[in-house]
Amino acid sequence: MKNLYIGRHTRHAQLFVIPAKAGIYIGVLIMFFFLAVSAYAKQQQPQHQLSADDIVAKMKVQLELTDKQVDEVKPIIENYLAQEKKLKREEKRQLSKVLTGGQMFTWNFLQNEAPREKKKR
Repeated sequence: MKNLYIGRHTRHAQLFVIPAKAGIYIGVLIMFFFLAVSAYAKQQQPQHQLSADDIVAKMKVQLELTDKQVDEVKPIIENYLAQEKKLKREEKRQLSKVLTGGQMFTWNFLQNEAPREKKKR
């Protein structure tokens, strides 16, 4: 059976000798780990942000807007969403100067959880 050598290998010392089959299993485990992490990260991304079209469509139904009102409201909503996006980026930039990486991770997680909590109510 062949061995997979990880680390420095000389005639006198063998560091971390792993049978070749075990190396394959380790590789598969690492692959599944990264798949799980990427799936979790994707789940943590904010899914609460609606597009301008979604917001206007909701307003049209709930407020019974006329077509003229829809045409006038849509640019206002689009501008608001663009400004909100810029403000979020600036907030992250400034907070990252003050908070540690772990604190930023927790803050982003809490920010993404807040809209979900509102929906549950």
